[in-house]
Amino acid sequence: MRNFTLLGIALISVLTASGKAPVEHVRLPNEIVVHVGDRGLALKNVSISPGWPAYITGQVCNEAGRNWKTVELEIDLRETDGTKIDLGFMQDTVRYYDLEKGKCRPLDNLSRPPSEPRAISVFKPRKARKGVEPEIARVEFRLKQGVAIAAYAFRMIKPAPSDKLEFTDGSLRIRFLPSKEEIAFELQNLTDLPFTIDWNHVSYVDVSGVSHKVVHEGVRLIDRNGQLPPTIVPPTAKVNDMIQPSDSITYDSSRVAGGWVRTPLFPDGDEAKAFGGRKFSIFLPVDSNGKTLNYLFTFEIAKVDY
Repeated sequence: MRNFTLLGIALISVLTASGKAPVEHVRLPNEIVVHVGDRGLALKNVSISPGWPAYITGQVCNEAGRNWKTVELEIDLRETDGTKIDLGFMQDTVRYYDLEKGKCRPLDNLSRPPSEPRAISVFKPRKARKGVEPEIARVEFRLKQGVAIAAYAFRMIKPAPSDKLEFTDGSLRIRFLPSKEEIAFELQNLTDLPFTIDWNHVSYVDVSGVSHKVVHEGVRLIDRNGQLPPTIVPPTAKVNDMIQPSDSITYDSSRVAGGWVRTPLFPDGDEAKAFGGRKFSIFLPVDSNGKTLNYLFTFEIAKVDY
């Protein structure tokens, strides 16, 4: 997760001219912008209802020029004397996933009743449960943390340079399509004889130079660390497959429903910038007519945008 130094806070006053709490939903006139470095989130058309529960409506707009994988906004409500209202567990944060650049989303924490419009719903705080109902005078928004989506560009440097990530010799033609989670490829047998890929000898060498056993399409995840059957490619035939390190896949029994977790090969957020210029490889031995052809495909991360 990316933690930012806060350079801006959105402050929203909800007092009327008389200083008393409004009696109806109040629309705030100004666009509120939270700036963190060169990244910006605009809070637009923000309004808040009086009393409890309080409903904060409006939009959060991504004006940062990049896509966000996750964005987490922190919300403070304050009384007229500046005292922070204790909202209790999970009411002071709102999260967004896959917030695209140039797009807006409603302010929404998904806890509203079905009959209410999309809004951030804030229920009675602890102080109100003791018989004292605080009066909201100000709302503060902060960008607590976020992860920008990284875009990677790759090029092949061995066995022959290729910006298209393609290689051809007299035996095969192969084209790679790397993503952050796996390395997909299309392979064609150019010979008149079948050849065999023994997956137990294929390996992925990561950006730190560490070799990993791999899994490929069709392998049951529970069998990822066992012996894998070979793939036979008939003469002139094509196969489409993918490679992923077997140790990047784990089972998380702590999840409510359980589930398999895949660790990305290439991360998002701040970690991504350290990957620019780094190299990784696929070792792919192919057996044909009793001979083994050892292919080592090496790639460079040519560019990272995040």
